[in-house]
Amino acid sequence: MNKWTKETLEDVCIKVTDGTHDSPKSVISGGYPLIKGKDISSGFIDFNNCEHISEKDHLDVLKRSRTERGDILFSNIGSVGDCVFVSTDREFSIKNVALFKPNIKIIVPKFLYYIVSGKQFQGEIKNRISGSAQQFASLTLLRKHKVILPPLPTQQKIVKILSNYDDLIENNLKRIKLLEESARLTYEEWFLRFRIDGKKLDIDPESDLPFGWEKKSLGDCVNNYDNQRRPLSRLIREDRSGDYPYYGAASVLDHIDDFIFDGKYLLVGEDGTVQTKEGVPMLQFINCKFWVSNHAHILTGKNISTEFLYLALNVYPISNHITGAAQPKINQQNLNRIPMVIANEDLRAGFDKIILPIFKQIFNLKNQNQLLKEARDILLPRLMTNVIDTDDLDIAV
Repeated sequence: MNKWTKETLEDVCIKVTDGTHDSPKSVISGGYPLIKGKDISSGFIDFNNCEHISEKDHLDVLKRSRTERGDILFSNIGSVGDCVFVSTDREFSIKNVALFKPNIKIIVPKFLYYIVSGKQFQGEIKNRISGSAQQFASLTLLRKHKVILPPLPTQQKIVKILSNYDDLIENNLKRIKLLEESARLTYEEWFLRFRIDGKKLDIDPESDLPFGWEKKSLGDCVNNYDNQRRPLSRLIREDRSGDYPYYGAASVLDHIDDFIFDGKYLLVGEDGTVQTKEGVPMLQFINCKFWVSNHAHILTGKNISTEFLYLALNVYPISNHITGAAQPKINQQNLNRIPMVIANEDLRAGFDKIILPIFKQIFNLKNQNQLLKEARDILLPRLMTNVIDTDDLDIAV
């Protein structure tokens, strides 16, 4: 087949299905990962913060859907469009997530991933989905949706071109992870173990803190901008589509045409997703122009750096500050009473001298990744529609 054709998703896949829709009978530590839409919203499978289920529950899900390397997961309920390419042999289950199993005789798996992650496919699906309170793209809709299908050699060339961008993005993500780990370990050494440059600080027996340090509440240490939040409904966001991220409690929910905030802020999940699997607050440390819903508190440091604030909260067990059983919530009053250990001014300045350059590198790498994604997303539809001949691109980024 040397012609470009249009085929339905079910024509190019061995299977288009989904996982369980039932809540797991038992959530256990060390069980099988249960991946939902929120666990792929970051562009990779988040095994660390997902629920884990028993072997029996896992086997029940496998009767409907068994994932393997080369499959594509596509969130079709709630935040429709989040997707990820399965690049692991690790065994896991899925819930409320569509599974595309490519037919490798017809389509290159990574090529299918680039199709369904592209703006054109996602825009077409979102224009046809149902559900007012919660978006829903049915399996029937997905199966019957047509995609562009070039010859296999052309697919392979396109994948190779776009994979160069993904490789650079992945390398940057690895560097970000190492930098974040370095910052966290430095914080723990100074402010949990009270050791600086390998030396233990002298402790004041009255406060159990190093001399000159003090305990404060978070409310005394932050500027809070919650009163500037202006939530937008999904329908309004659809009408105001643009380039600026619209943040929710745990992730970017949309991109719209305007922003409220510009700069470095720490978002703390207020309701819904308010803590990680490790039991610490759900945090998003960002440095950009953005809009935010009313599901995240918006903070900056006051007399402390926002970097220090992020590191302090990132190791703080938050469960005692959460209210609500059906809908977990951290209200502003409970947020403000989180205890903070504050060093003297000289030590704070010394800590920031180490930490701020690390976070500057992190934000630079995140900005690089954003530019790489934008370049890839501009290139993607042109390659997919044969506007750019793959022979004119000698696979270099």
